[in-house]
Amino acid sequence: MASTHPTLPKFDGTIGAMEIGILLNVLLCGTLTIQSYTYYTRFSQDHPFLRWLVLTVRIIEIAHTGTLCHTLYTVTVSFFGNPTTLIHPPHSLLVTVTFGGISTAIVQGFLALRVWRLVNLLWLAIICWIFTAIRLMGCLTLTITGWHMTSLPEYKSKFDWILVTLLVVSMTNDLVVTGGLCFTLYRSRKKAQKKMTRVIDKLIGWTLESGLLTSICGMLVVITFFASPNTFAWIGIYVISPKFFSNSLLAILNGRSNLRQDIGSSVTASTLNVGNATSTSGMRTLDIKMTKVQTSVLDYEASEEGRLSPEPMVKKLMVLWKL
Repeated sequence: MASTHPTLPKFDGTIGAMEIGILLNVLLCGTLTIQSYTYYTRFSQDHPFLRWLVLTVRIIEIAHTGTLCHTLYTVTVSFFGNPTTLIHPPHSLLVTVTFGGISTAIVQGFLALRVWRLVNLLWLAIICWIFTAIRLMGCLTLTITGWHMTSLPEYKSKFDWILVTLLVVSMTNDLVVTGGLCFTLYRSRKKAQKKMTRVIDKLIGWTLESGLLTSICGMLVVITFFASPNTFAWIGIYVISPKFFSNSLLAILNGRSNLRQDIGSSVTASTLNVGNATSTSGMRTLDIKMTKVQTSVLDYEASEEGRLSPEPMVKKLMVLWKL
């Protein structure tokens, strides 16, 4: 007897690709939870602004993952086997665009503030904030215009320029922030003592990892959007991009412990070297006064050449991690 079950289309490139992206988003949300716990246990004395910033990003990311899980349940359970979900996706998928846009805007705005504090160029930070605002407005526009769309293919053909624009603006913003920080750190590396170069190299590596990761993710969304227009591969990549931003933020904040230890050890070693060189000469008396700033930042004076100012790079690095 012939089977009467209808033949369903293959969903590997559509629902399957979106499902993989949502599952990866949930995994990164768990990673963010661990990083948030680590932050609040290690840095309980942080500035209230930072603590509220982390809490806000955490809440928004939970909402972002929750709406994605609702989208997955609606497509795979509530409307299982119904191909119309590929044409009319649930509204919860559109809400995730807004949550992701807000979370990304907070992180990018905070990194632009870091650039201003380190480089001391307000105009560069303002450019980054303008890019951040454009991206956020693009996300809000995608949600509002998509709420009453008749079909996803028609919506893509009509408003694809908004998605491409906000992704290009976001990548440009990441590259500006990454380039500004790396350029300043590299320029300061030439003037720093040898013991400080290891700390600066670590900072450059962290900056490149976080900035290039988010830029590559946005680039992959644009490539898959045009290379595979009939699949949801670009959606699968797009839904995990906000988690890269939020996890990068927590990785930077949690990495301050090791960084401050490196700064403290380098500064202490430099101080001891100066002390030995001066005391053996017998010509001047060295007065070393240690001031505790998280780990230790030196403030020493009275060498053979007169008064020694604190290590400039130490100050810059501490400004980078502290409000």
